[in-house]
Amino acid sequence: MAKIILKVNNRKFSGWENISVTHSMTAFAGSFTVQATNLSFDKRMRYFGIHNGDEVRLEYNGRLMIYGHIDSIDVSYDGDSHSMTISGRDKTADLVDCSYVSRDVTVTLGGETKVVNNFFKKQNVLSVIKTLAKPFDITVKADPAVESILSSEIAKAANGGKFAISQGVSVSEEIAMLGGVYGFLALSRGDGDLYLTTAGNLLSPGKLKIGSKKGPGNIISGSMNSDDTNRFRSYVVKGQGGLSDFADLVDITEPQGIAEDIVARSVRTKVIIEEDLTDSGKAKIRAKWEARIRASNSRTFNYKVFGWSPFVDSDIWRINTLVEVKDAFFSIDTQYLISDITFSLGEGGEVVDMTLVPSASFDIKKRKIKAVSNGLDVLKGA
Repeated sequence: MAKIILKVNNRKFSGWENISVTHSMTAFAGSFTVQATNLSFDKRMRYFGIHNGDEVRLEYNGRLMIYGHIDSIDVSYDGDSHSMTISGRDKTADLVDCSYVSRDVTVTLGGETKVVNNFFKKQNVLSVIKTLAKPFDITVKADPAVESILSSEIAKAANGGKFAISQGVSVSEEIAMLGGVYGFLALSRGDGDLYLTTAGNLLSPGKLKIGSKKGPGNIISGSMNSDDTNRFRSYVVKGQGGLSDFADLVDITEPQGIAEDIVARSVRTKVIIEEDLTDSGKAKIRAKWEARIRASNSRTFNYKVFGWSPFVDSDIWRINTLVEVKDAFFSIDTQYLISDITFSLGEGGEVVDMTLVPSASFDIKKRKIKAVSNGLDVLKGA
């Protein structure tokens, strides 16, 4: 039987009636919700001593699922019962909610002198990300596969190594944009650390399959979503250039990059203004990244399966892993990338809802989008 414990203020709470934990490649921070009623605890819940902002750890059979803080507490009652619902996110939620702030400095760009906030000079990608995360006490861990990328000096070709954080942008958005330009992924695994890695470099030990005459399956239900609302034929990224010994004239005046998605209707164009200093090469990479991410998010499969873990005593299902799928209903017999997982425990027992996207969706390699006959789109290596 699953043992789920919420640790708050050096106290352990168990016996929750409904539990939900989400790990996501798209939402950045992991989150949780637990609910209890007077039927599941032998104490009056108003004496729990749990408050907004308290540090919290949620563990499943000894495995850390969430390490962060409590965001909200909802308490209700009627004549027969009372209940409490507690929700929170892991530590990286501060990167989602907050902006990085440092002192203003005066700089000269393109012959114009102005005050720029959050200004970096001659730092590599990893150094900048660690600086952004430091005020929030978040540890940044880099996968060896992206170490060479992260050692790149930021924006050297465009402006001599100068880099400024965009105003009004959250830290997670800034890091995601760096990932789009330099080719890495930033994600949380719920434990409060920030991981810089690549897409789908691990294969899940479990498989998703429908039961058949050959044996039982673990899929409870499945669905497919195909939505082109946020998809465009052309993506045009425009930015501002800067002076350096390495800059071309077009990079100084009006750098821009263009990428196409041949599946979308031809009249649909999306213009993205890049506030940071850039060059045409990086603008084009950003445009391709935008097209790739929007295309992958427009074609998803959603499965509900039994069990938080693929096997008894094995590790839990993990985001950013490839999983083999055998689904005769959708004619699928291939690997997909797990982008989002919601673990639930309630009257139906332990179940997992997971979202799958094409395996190349978050790939750092250059990809092009191609239409295929079954109505789904894949990302094919260029």
